[in-house]
Amino acid sequence: MKLFNFLNPSKHKDTDNGVVGPTYLEGYTKNIQRPKWLKKNEWRRRLVSKSGNEWFRLRYYGNIHGDYKLIVRTDFAPIKIVAVDIDSNKEILLFDGCLHGYDAIFCDNFSEEQIENRPLGNIFIDKDGYEIFQIELSAYYNGNIEEEFKDEINSTNTIEVQGKILNLETAKRDGYDYFAIHAINKNNRKTEVMSEELA
Repeated sequence: MKLFNFLNPSKHKDTDNGVVGPTYLEGYTKNIQRPKWLKKNEWRRRLVSKSGNEWFRLRYYGNIHGDYKLIVRTDFAPIKIVAVDIDSNKEILLFDGCLHGYDAIFCDNFSEEQIENRPLGNIFIDKDGYEIFQIELSAYYNGNIEEEFKDEINSTNTIEVQGKILNLETAKRDGYDYFAIHAINKNNRKTEVMSEELA
């Protein structure tokens, strides 16, 4: 048993470890069975469409990093990534660097041009040449938003930050410290698509 825990220390049969993930992904994910290295502060799920499809293309705004081959921000604005259901062509927003993560919610301000002028003209292709994938999503929560912003929280459980009034639960769930996307092709090869510290 000790050897098993060393090899797979998450000790969970699936990724339901009590961490509640991003609000905007509710209804679009399912648990992953027998996760490896699941951390206690990590939310990890597999993407699934409303119709139950698990295969997607990834469209994005951003650049591909020369060394790491990850999607990264441009000099103009943060990245934006959507998954496109290959059956219905419906888009699911996976990550928007102008809206999601601790810094975007609590620290940074973006112009209307930065928010609106990010065309999703690129399609992610892995090193095997695939562009259709199953998608795994991961978010980490390290901070205590309620403690850090206790003076900004009002009686209606909203929080005012940078002139914006947000539902406290939404701010906590969408204000994660780290977010990653992995794409798994039909050969079961997993590729890291994005990996960003956001706090």
